[in-house]
Amino acid sequence: MRLDDRGVDDGGFGDGAAAASAGLDAETGAIAVIDTASASRRQRGALRTIFADPALRWIAVLTTTLALGFYAQFESGLPAYAITVLAVDPSVIGTAAAVNCLVIVALQVLVVKLTAKRNAASLLMVVASIWVFSWVLLSVAHFTPGIAAVVFITTYGIFAVGETMYSPVLNPLTASLAPRGMVGQTLGTVAALQTAFSAAGPLVAGVLLGAGLVDAFLWLHIAISLAALFAAWRIRRLLAARAVARAAVVRGADAVRADREPPTAPIGLVGVGA
Repeated sequence: MRLDDRGVDDGGFGDGAAAASAGLDAETGAIAVIDTASASRRQRGALRTIFADPALRWIAVLTTTLALGFYAQFESGLPAYAITVLAVDPSVIGTAAAVNCLVIVALQVLVVKLTAKRNAASLLMVVASIWVFSWVLLSVAHFTPGIAAVVFITTYGIFAVGETMYSPVLNPLTASLAPRGMVGQTLGTVAALQTAFSAAGPLVAGVLLGAGLVDAFLWLHIAISLAALFAAWRIRRLLAARAVARAAVVRGADAVRADREPPTAPIGLVGVGA
């Protein structure tokens, strides 16, 4: 027997308090015990199941790096870079954001049609390449103050081209790789990764630009975009290997089935030659 702080026997339920909590059933009004520890274990098991797949692990890397390479800096790091380093007028930032939106609106439907039957991993390699090229252009703007504003606006338009491919390609690819019955959990986990790392963008930009480390800011994002390109390439290699293995299995099954079937002989016509 164990007594609580008031000297009352807890009936041995104290240990279970950390693993369960009580809730009120909305329909019956009865008190229901919710096993929060089991739910937590199931969640950890789901994460292990999702990331047991090498392709999904690389999807997570790709999602994280693409988010850090642009989305994390869209509203904070890039405007801060434009104002404090490129010394452009604040109206240039508004113009660049408008150009970004207009390009997406103008090209989204067309890009979806053009890429509908393309290899998803290859398209994600194109997106990562666009990120790399855009950051190189932003670096050029640092050394060409006379055209810095034009380059900055143009870069936002180029980023938009990659954005038109990013969401329509990444989410369906992730869903196709998800374990059976875990599509929602997989998409939610990948989205949570993107959100979490995007939130780190303002911190990174503030520390580096605030310390005057402009070159480090630029090179870091070029490296992150190159990492995204490598992740997309790895995904393409893995999916290609799976396609080859699947084709080999199908050919093997066909061969086994052919061996098991008895040979067929032509059936003679009754009465021929009689």
